[in-house]
Amino acid sequence: MEQSSKHELKNKLIKEYIIVKIFNIIKYSNISETKEFQFLKTLIKSLKEKRRKPITGLRNTINNLGLFYKVKYDIIGNDNLIYSEKKSLLTNAIVSIRGNNNRLIIKSGVRYKGGYIRFEGDNCLISLGEDTVVAGAALQVVESDRKIIIGQDCMFSIGIHVWTSDFHSIVDLSTGHRINESKDVLIGNHVWVGEGSLILKGATLEDGSIVAARSVVTGNVPKNTIVGGCPAKIIKQNVDWKRSL
Repeated sequence: MEQSSKHELKNKLIKEYIIVKIFNIIKYSNISETKEFQFLKTLIKSLKEKRRKPITGLRNTINNLGLFYKVKYDIIGNDNLIYSEKKSLLTNAIVSIRGNNNRLIIKSGVRYKGGYIRFEGDNCLISLGEDTVVAGAALQVVESDRKIIIGQDCMFSIGIHVWTSDFHSIVDLSTGHRINESKDVLIGNHVWVGEGSLILKGATLEDGSIVAARSVVTGNVPKNTIVGGCPAKIIKQNVDWKRSL
């Protein structure tokens, strides 16, 4: 039995050594990239990814009291927490964390049916309030000490992006200072966001507001107001919405 285990370990190490060697030869050679080489590179990259553990670091916790189905984790860091309450659902989603002490909080009754949840930094928070429904969205907290807060009873369509950062710096040439600092995104209760909309850094959507499809929101949306366009502007005030027709 002991001999068999040693043999298996030896074969595994040999395979890993060969994979790394081939990858490095392709990476650092000047060989023209034919379709065959492209395929081989893709295959080796895939094999390397499979070798890496989906959760790397210390004291990372997934406390799931709801239902998680077809959720892929890609976590590198320490002291991160994913917490879901009872009667919540997260499915067909990727949760990516690069950093420490981040929090994903999914409250009771949430139904998150597809998309991408990303943390890039330390001490960040994404929170989804009770009975909020997300058909498909990318929620990305980028840069440390930032948060995306989504209130209760919200309704998000498909293809929605919520970002706390521009992902790249814009610098004032006269001062050399960065002028596009990251900002939190705060979404109140009973907010409806239409298909393909972008909710960008610093946006605040107050209770009962509505964002028309394919809008770009960069500032404040007042309570019980419809906004639309790029950038989003007020279309009508003193309105409410219901899930049923």
